Amino acid sequence: LYPETKCAIGPAIADGFYYDFEFDFEFSSEHFEEIEAEIDYVNDKIVEITGEEPKFFRPPYIAINNTMYDTIDLTFISGFGCNDWDDKVTAERRAKVIIRQAQDGGIILLHDAQGNSKTVEALHTIIPELQAQGYEFVTLTELFEIKGVKLSADDGNLYSFVVQ
Repeated sequence: LYPETKCAIGPAIADGFYYDFEFDFEFSSEHFEEIEAEIDYVNDKIVEITGEEPKFFRPPYIAINNTMYDTIDLTFISGFGCNDWDDKVTAERRAKVIIRQAQDGGIILLHDAQGNSKTVEALHTIIPELQAQGYEFVTLTELFEIKGVKLSADDGNLYSFVVQ
């Protein structure tokens, strides 16, 4: 969200792990090759489908450590969410939580999953309400540019909000 105010939403693709494997969140240097292979595979698929290199990485479960930062050459993002992965959370609740958390430079985290119609329904409330409050929706890349923050895999940040 940006002073007049902008929110990062739109056609930006954030990389993540492809396989839904049980992984140890205490990644150590011994997992370097496994992480690197996973990221390379996903990056290749993203380029194959979209023609664009990914710029962002959203860690599964927002679980991070130094090995991941040392291995993954992308800007780490998280965002603020509304537990929309949980089918028990109503569309109304999803909208209320996102609207309440909205602020300048915010990255909204919503999940695009088969059958997640409640998030789609919530967007019918979220978008017009935030626009009425003066927020403008932009891509992640645009948000970083507007805020004057350079994309960096080396800064050790996990961005939910982008501030100057």
